[in-house]
Amino acid sequence: MSTSADSSRAARDILDARDLTFRYVRRDEEGQVVQATVALDGVSFSIRAGDFIAIIGHNGSGKSTLAKHLNALLLPDQGTLFVDGLDTHDAAKILEIRRTAGMVFQNPDNQIIGQIVEEDVAFGPENLGVPTEKILTRVENALSRVDMLKKRHASPNKLSGGQKQRVSIAGILAMKPKVLILDEPTAMLDPSGRQEVLSAVHALNRDEGITAILITHDMEEAADADRVIVMDRGKIAMTGTPREIFSRSEELATLGLAVPFPTQVADLLGKQGVSLPGTPINRQELVAMILQTASAFK
Repeated sequence: MSTSADSSRAARDILDARDLTFRYVRRDEEGQVVQATVALDGVSFSIRAGDFIAIIGHNGSGKSTLAKHLNALLLPDQGTLFVDGLDTHDAAKILEIRRTAGMVFQNPDNQIIGQIVEEDVAFGPENLGVPTEKILTRVENALSRVDMLKKRHASPNKLSGGQKQRVSIAGILAMKPKVLILDEPTAMLDPSGRQEVLSAVHALNRDEGITAILITHDMEEAADADRVIVMDRGKIAMTGTPREIFSRSEELATLGLAVPFPTQVADLLGKQGVSLPGTPINRQELVAMILQTASAFK
C-alpha cells in the first residue's frame, strides 16, 4: 500500500466521473436496436492523483467497461468523465487523454507487437511523434522501471507471462502517463508472474506517484490498495478502504464476492472459539495476529 509518498502528493482529483451511463447496443441488419444492455448506470466517483485504487465485482458488474471509459476507449452515453481536467467527450483531447491514462490489458500477447522488446516499448512514443533520440531514452527508462532492461534485445516470444506483462507496462510508461489502468493484468499469470507484475505496479505508484487503477477479481490484490470500489450491476455498491470493505463480508457475499483468504481464516478461527485481535486483510497481518494470540496463552 502507498505510504511514504502520500504526504507529498497533491490532493487533487485526476479522475472525476459524474453520472456515467453506458449501454451496449445490438442492432439488426437494418440498424434497428434489438437489444440494449446497461453496463454503467449513473456511476459517480473521484480519484486523487497518486492513489492506488482497486475496482472489484463479479463478472458482468461493469468494472471492465468502467476501465475502458477511463482512457476514452469507450465514451459514456450520458454523464461526463474528466481525466486530469480533460473531458473525454472532447474529440480534440482524446490523444492527450490516452497519453495521460494508459491501459494494460489482461493478455499481454494482445499488446506486444514488436519483434524485440525495445521495439515494442518504442512503438507508442513513435506514434506520438517523439524524436528518435528521446525515444531511446524513454525506452531505457521505462524498461528500467519494470526491471526489464536486461531483456531489451530479447524476443517477446521467449519471455515468461510475467515478463511479457511488465514489457506491456513499460510500453505504456514510455508514453509518460499520469494514470496506469490495469484490467485484470494477472489473470493469466502463474503466482510468480503475478507477483512480478504487482510488485512493479506498486513500486511505480509508491516511488513515482503514478496513479494506479487495478481491475481485479483477486481479493488479496485488492487488499493492498488505498481504496476499493465495488461494482454491481453497473453501479457502485460500496467504496472505502480495504479494511472497511472486507469487514462487511456478509454484504460482499450478497454481491457474489468473498473476502481475502486471511480474512476467511480469521472468520473460521472465530467460529472455533479463537478470536484474533482484529480483522487481517493480508497474510502478514494474519501471521502476526495468530502469533500474538498464541503468546497470550503461554
